[in-house]
Amino acid sequence: MEKNMRDSRCFVVTLFDRHNSEFEATRASPIGRFSLGTYRVSLRNCTCDCGHFQALHYPCMHTVACCAHSRVNCGSYVHDVYRMSEVFNVYQLPFVPPFRRQKFRR
Repeated sequence: MEKNMRDSRCFVVTLFDRHNSEFEATRASPIGRFSLGTYRVSLRNCTCDCGHFQALHYPCMHTVACCAHSRVNCGSYVHDVYRMSEVFNVYQLPFVPPFRRQKFRR
């Protein structure tokens, strides 16, 4: 998330439709695998043209830039599976030890 927040500062965000929370993020120079270009982000539908937002259920750098532009907390778009509260819920379930096989003698 920190990397996406750092890389999101290099985008210019324009607003498509405030009612539907649709944005356009344009990059001035390439970053890693992302080339120059424009990416459409829909915060309402949790989608981005890069595909990372909808695939990982985690805000990509384009989404972070759009959230910053609209003054929205991008943490609200992180899926519950990534939250520490959900990780700790795994340990609330009792663990059943594996059964040892008993050797049968004939």
